[in-house]
Amino acid sequence: MLTHIINPSLKVDDQFAMWVVMTDAERVHSELLLSQSGSDVVLKTAQRKTVRILRPEIDEMHKRENSLIPEAILADLRAQEAADLIAWFDSL
Repeated sequence: MLTHIINPSLKVDDQFAMWVVMTDAERVHSELLLSQSGSDVVLKTAQRKTVRILRPEIDEMHKRENSLIPEAILADLRAQEAADLIAWFDSL
């Protein structure tokens, strides 16, 4: 667990990955992927709204390799605070 807290982008499960979709209308969407089919892609925004984009409107689509969790998430914590946080996660 500590490895993933220190390096959150080491492995990002698909359900938590950010997808970037660029449309032919020059719109860029960076959202979570809810579903995709041969006809459309459905994304979930940070505001928990869904966005449906038809496949013919998509110019480019790719999964970001970086985690949504900031890389230096423990940087602002004192050593004891970081240890307490990890102990709390371990207790779950």
